Amino acid sequence: MMIKNLLVVMFLLLASLSFSQVKKYISKAENSVYVGNCPKAKEYYLKALEIDKDNYQANLGLGLTMAYFMEDFEGCLPYLENALKLSKENNPSIDLYYALGKTYHYLGRYRDALNYYEKMMQYDEPDNVMFQPELNKRMEDCKYAMANPQFSDAGKWYVVNAGRTINTPMPEYVPVLIGDNKMIFTSKRKDDEKEKLNKDNGKYFESMYITDINNGYTSSPSRYSIPALNSKSKFRNTNESVISLMPGGKKIFIYKDHKLYEGDLTATNKSPDKIGKVINFDEYQNHAFLGDAGKELYFTSDAETGIGGNDIYRSVKLADGSWGPPQNLGETINTPFEEEAPFMSADGKTLFFASTGHPGYGGFDIYTTTFDNGKWTTPLNLGQPFNSPANDLFYVGSANGTVGYMSSSRKGGNGDMDIYKINYTDKLPKNCNTRLGSILELNYKEVVSGRKKYRVYAAIPDGIADKIISYELLINDSLVSTVYPSLEYDFKYKGSYNLKAKVVAWCDTCINLFVACAERTIEITSAEDIEPVLAGPIDLNDVHGELSNMQMKQLGFDISALYFDKNDASLKSEAVEILEKNLELLKKYPDLKILVNGYSDSKGAEEHNKRLSEKRAMAVKSFMKKHSLRNNIEISGKGETGFVNNCGNDSECDETMHQQNRRVEIKVVRK
Repeated sequence: MMIKNLLVVMFLLLASLSFSQVKKYISKAENSVYVGNCPKAKEYYLKALEIDKDNYQANLGLGLTMAYFMEDFEGCLPYLENALKLSKENNPSIDLYYALGKTYHYLGRYRDALNYYEKMMQYDEPDNVMFQPELNKRMEDCKYAMANPQFSDAGKWYVVNAGRTINTPMPEYVPVLIGDNKMIFTSKRKDDEKEKLNKDNGKYFESMYITDINNGYTSSPSRYSIPALNSKSKFRNTNESVISLMPGGKKIFIYKDHKLYEGDLTATNKSPDKIGKVINFDEYQNHAFLGDAGKELYFTSDAETGIGGNDIYRSVKLADGSWGPPQNLGETINTPFEEEAPFMSADGKTLFFASTGHPGYGGFDIYTTTFDNGKWTTPLNLGQPFNSPANDLFYVGSANGTVGYMSSSRKGGNGDMDIYKINYTDKLPKNCNTRLGSILELNYKEVVSGRKKYRVYAAIPDGIADKIISYELLINDSLVSTVYPSLEYDFKYKGSYNLKAKVVAWCDTCINLFVACAERTIEITSAEDIEPVLAGPIDLNDVHGELSNMQMKQLGFDISALYFDKNDASLKSEAVEILEKNLELLKKYPDLKILVNGYSDSKGAEEHNKRLSEKRAMAVKSFMKKHSLRNNIEISGKGETGFVNNCGNDSECDETMHQQNRRVEIKVVRK
């Protein structure tokens, strides 16, 4: 009995010591948060949880610290969910609800986020009432994201992380291009072993870095400072950030101590000058972009006379070289929330900017607007994948319009804010990349015995490509597929066949689009009912009925499909080019009957798509008749049939794949 009592006493003593140690770690964690050292706070909270994994205060404190201060939304979720489960009497704190809402929002779980935002609306505490406008905006963002899962032009670009050469666990942002082969950016990484964290935000102080860009890949960055380039100076306990470069690369704008400075890159021994009070007219100006060959300055300020938060202003250079009075861009652009990072396109027509106030996915989104007839057009959200539920801002584009860069804190980055590269898919590379070797596998196998029907397929090994942008398969130089890397092909004739495949794709670690090619020759042996291979030009006297793609190719036809934009029946320039080439050939064979079949994607009502496909076929027929083609032309609107991929009503497909179904195909029949 004595031994049993002794064990109970020892257990209670150990429990008391453990409880005391947990409280000690939690207290140290809270103090670390107070002085701005969030990484150290995280260490203490984790030590507390090693002792008591179900401690409510440790789970809540760690979850809130990671969500609010470290913005590690992927890492904080288990602790927040555990804190919710452990909350007493089903009465969690309002901070926990908000952190859960923000976390689910960031992760793209919009319905879950809405649920917790709505729970917050039930609180009538004074602080929460003041917070209502932001809370309402977050709820609107969730609804917008669910209604707009992808922008209609999303297939025109893809976004890829610029990689660990540039990005670190600390924030990297504000990319600024010098021509097409250098980039300056801002980082809050540790510049020196003795540098201490900034107590205001738990991160290091801002510094500028420069990197070379070669074939889309970046070199290891080095410190950049004005006036001494590639400075080896020690760290400073001040923030210094690059914000933009004058077109032509002679002047650079930097942000320092809440003000805008202008530096002359041609005078390497001269320190940057603070821009005059006409521009630095309030306590906080943090971004600027020089447009129209140095005659216009777009900048941001949180002046109390503005519409709310940070606003975008425009100033025009006067005849004496000074800046004129700044003009607020107005309520079309500026909102009661935050506007940031103005950037004017190289042609001076499109203004890019970031905002938390316009309809968006959450945080900052990137928008475009143009100045038309004396006023700015309604800003257009560039949609996903350009934007995300996280903060997306600081867009810049190259002078030749082939690439862009931006900053984002989206899911999947290297930590905090990262720099991303935007590749425009209408600037696709054309040539095969020989460095990729045999990455593309081109194979075939028999699927119907005795009929010489084979499945020909091109494949990229798993884990290499995330998305195929375009695909081509040619058999004896005849294009037989442009949409799917596997198809059944009926080799009607014995003989030798040359197979060629080309795939343009991207992956989440590929700075550039890559083009992989493969080629092989196969032999189709003789079998019953197999005709000899046709050699040379086709003799139409031997053909009756509908011509095969191979026969049309032998005649010289371009058998490519004619593609259309969403909800549109207008002929695109690419389609006109194909038609003009085929018209000259068709005029040589006036007795050939032409079948024009129109198709649609699966979006929209079925009857609407049926009519739309007929209009597309009619547009092709009208073009042919307008160019004096006398052949008998028959059109047919196939609507939502004949999909070339798996993009029916119940399938989730991106815009690029839907585009492949919005087409017209032309067939030729000899009577």
